[in-house]
Amino acid sequence: MPARSKALDIPHIFVVSWTYELPFGTGQQFGSESSGLVKGLIQGWAISSITNYHSGDPLDIRVSSSLLNTGTGNWPDETCSRIGTPHTVDQWFDTSCFADPAPFKFGHYRIGDVHGPKVFNTDVSAAKRTAIGTKTAEVRLDVFNLFNRAHFANPGTTFGTSAFATVSSTRLPPREAQLGFRFLF
Repeated sequence: MPARSKALDIPHIFVVSWTYELPFGTGQQFGSESSGLVKGLIQGWAISSITNYHSGDPLDIRVSSSLLNTGTGNWPDETCSRIGTPHTVDQWFDTSCFADPAPFKFGHYRIGDVHGPKVFNTDVSAAKRTAIGTKTAEVRLDVFNLFNRAHFANPGTTFGTSAFATVSSTRLPPREAQLGFRFLF
């Protein structure tokens, strides 16, 4: 049986999360010309974001009908040295680079020789907190998938089927926004 060392290898993962409270808050100095309304409008704002990037998941490509005679699945044979292109939804990788293995033999495809689509997503939030006596009110706007990128799901990975190498769905929804209100007492 061939080595499956790349089975869980996602070579690049990058996540950054940050929050910035705008520097207009309690204890900040305002000029004497600032009215109470102006102070109330510009105090208590915070902006935050989460950005996530990771290269594609390693794909476990199998044959549709295994000839191992063991009742288990089997991998196809690789016939090309470069199988990771063309990266379209109709054909994520070169399907001509695969063949059925000989009867009673494991195919020599290694999991991870082909990776699925990458993910690059940014979510952003803006919140305004206002003190009302000893209580606090917060209004916030959250925007998910800010840049409205299509994040494709993994393609079909069963050699010998019509869905092989075809992307048929997305893994994250399109841009969404929500407005919320919270009262802390």
